Amino acid sequence: MDFLDPKKKRAHNIRLMIGYCLMSVVLLIISIYFTLSAFGFGVDTKTGQIIQNGLVFIDSKPVSATVYINGKEKDQTDSRLLLPTGRQEVRLQRQGYRPWNYAFDLEAQSVERLVYPVLFPEVLSSSNVASFASNPAFVSQSPDRKWLAVTRPGTANVFDFYDLSSKQTTARSIRLPSSVLSSGKGHSYQLVDWAKDNKRLVLRHSFGKKSEYILIHRENEAAAVNLTKHFNGVTLTTLTLRDKDVADFYLHDTKTRVLSSISFATKRQTTVLNNVQQFKSHGKSDILFVTPGAEKNKVSLAYFDGKTTRTIWSLAAAQSHLLDIARFDNEWFMVAGNDKEDKAYIFRDPFGSGSTSGKVVPSIAITQDNPQFLSFSPNARFITLQNGKNISMYDAETQRKYMYKTPIDADSKTKFSWMDGFRLMTIHNKQLVVWDFDGTNAQILVNTPTLPFFSNNYETLFSISSDKKPQLAKTPLVVN
Repeated sequence: MDFLDPKKKRAHNIRLMIGYCLMSVVLLIISIYFTLSAFGFGVDTKTGQIIQNGLVFIDSKPVSATVYINGKEKDQTDSRLLLPTGRQEVRLQRQGYRPWNYAFDLEAQSVERLVYPVLFPEVLSSSNVASFASNPAFVSQSPDRKWLAVTRPGTANVFDFYDLSSKQTTARSIRLPSSVLSSGKGHSYQLVDWAKDNKRLVLRHSFGKKSEYILIHRENEAAAVNLTKHFNGVTLTTLTLRDKDVADFYLHDTKTRVLSSISFATKRQTTVLNNVQQFKSHGKSDILFVTPGAEKNKVSLAYFDGKTTRTIWSLAAAQSHLLDIARFDNEWFMVAGNDKEDKAYIFRDPFGSGSTSGKVVPSIAITQDNPQFLSFSPNARFITLQNGKNISMYDAETQRKYMYKTPIDADSKTKFSWMDGFRLMTIHNKQLVVWDFDGTNAQILVNTPTLPFFSNNYETLFSISSDKKPQLAKTPLVVN
């Protein structure tokens, strides 16, 4: 019986002790490994040295592009890569598409999300969808990017609505009743806004030296309304949709500086705010506005939530101010600036649950000499300040700022547009140029004199030519 033999018992105990020690060492090594990994450390398999890492998520559209890091193939897109800190040069490639390139410095324990790249086809082939007798005077796309409204050339009251989601890109036509449009010469249209139902839109109709507001319905021509006549007796200096719904409108009288609301059904007009020089609304009742300040050559930036008005900041008085308001990641972002201060102040949730009761101060400011345009990206993540080819950008997700000059020699009157939530675009020398939000990956897509339109899945581009016989062209952005 071995357990009665002292020598064998002692040897057994020694083996147990060695086993326990080995297990402890293994557990300690595993614990150290996971602890180091959690803090962004790793082991160089070639040298055995401990190095710091960062995590990079990479995806693309279309999917399954090959990922190259510093010239070496790593994986396919929709991947999660643990990379050493330092300079990283990313290249995405897929057969039939142009490559996408990006270089950045990866910090220890940081996470980079490169999930926005779009690879455009090497060769873009277009086909004609419709022909026009002359260039359409008005073209506009619905917010859901499904419908394209086009005035039929040679007419003032016929609108064609093209379904951009159908393979045939069919059109439905409506003819406005004669009672809707006032008679005159030189008819032209300017978009005020689309309603959020993507069926109705408000236009400013100009004829001669006069103008009026009309409401049209893309499915029902009889539902068209001349709003100027409908609100007979009400001064419609500036009319906009309230909460992008035709049930109520905002009216801003620039002479009296009264901002009011008017009901479409009851025609009842209600004062919302007084002494409003400029305003920007969001949703049903939130308004960012500029009002005369208490000090000379100053104005006050204020916020109205439907019940209470609160002062945010003091700005230099200017002929025109740049204002915008949006929500990103469940937080308010309010932005204001002008060419007198050469900057725009960004206020991040100034009256939210995390704000203090003290004086409101800007979260950050982006600078730009003589800024002319201010905009949020469609996803509200990026705030852009522009003067010609000069761009200042703030990323609300990463809290980074970018300043760069575009390769396009644009003048101060040129306003760049957002292609989607991550790319800007413009027309230069009758060519469509697009680039990423940070100024990288600029490239020419198609020849067109006007900004194009995209299907709701961004797999097709639509453009209108200005040839002797203008046409609506369809260009696939996905290679089969």
